[in-house]
Amino acid sequence: MKKIILLISIILIFLISCSRKNDNSELENLKNIPEFIYQENLSTWVFEYNVSNKINKTNGTRILPPKIGEYPDVYKYDSSNRLTKIVMSDSKDVIFDLVYDSNNRLVSYKNNAHQGYHINRIDLSYNDNKIIQKVFTDNDLNNINNFELAFEVILTFENGNIIKREVSNYSVTNYFYDNYNSPFINMEHFDVFQSFLSNSGAIIAPGIYNLKELFYGKNNLIREEFKQTGRDNTIITDYEYTYNSNQFPVRIKQSTNIGVADGEITITYK
Repeated sequence: MKKIILLISIILIFLISCSRKNDNSELENLKNIPEFIYQENLSTWVFEYNVSNKINKTNGTRILPPKIGEYPDVYKYDSSNRLTKIVMSDSKDVIFDLVYDSNNRLVSYKNNAHQGYHINRIDLSYNDNKIIQKVFTDNDLNNINNFELAFEVILTFENGNIIKREVSNYSVTNYFYDNYNSPFINMEHFDVFQSFLSNSGAIIAPGIYNLKELFYGKNNLIREEFKQTGRDNTIITDYEYTYNSNQFPVRIKQSTNIGVADGEITITYK
């Protein structure tokens, strides 16, 4: 009888230990995702997530005139856990619809018609280490099905980082990275945001587009070389980082070779 009691006690201790370990793992999983971002003299950002690190809402507050105000975006998911809608819930109330293929890869997204905005649709195809984005726009506000190809973007990837962005008849941009963790790498659907934000500036963009460089790679962008077609000069932007003990950036300083630079970015993590 004593042996049975002892055996039951050992099993209970083991189960409690595993439970605590799982709890700690869940808590650990919720760490190292941005909770608050401050862009010096420009804006602040607050991020809300669920327990699986899916982003539910971002709330950007612009502090630089003339566009002072809040710009909240809401993210919605389907029953298959795919991000299918982004709602810009400020006064414009623009909705982005995202479509996936059978492999759960993002293959298309577009904004809705609202207050005279053109509808734009971006179709994505995949070829080895490249994503080809074809940008269509409706040139007739009275006919939402009158889409015409506006331009094409080719993204080249290496180790989860966008290393080249080619915009047809316009520009080529090369990107270089460090070996540390990107701020949002632990956020679920990071790859979807990476594809979406790499080109959504071509259409109406949600507020989080202002942080697009933080999504370009699984590592941190340290240099960007932008060259416009038909021009000799190359605009170089360098990024300098301060990291925390987990090798995530907590401060980002930006500089360019043309004397224009945004203020520093500071990041607070969960």
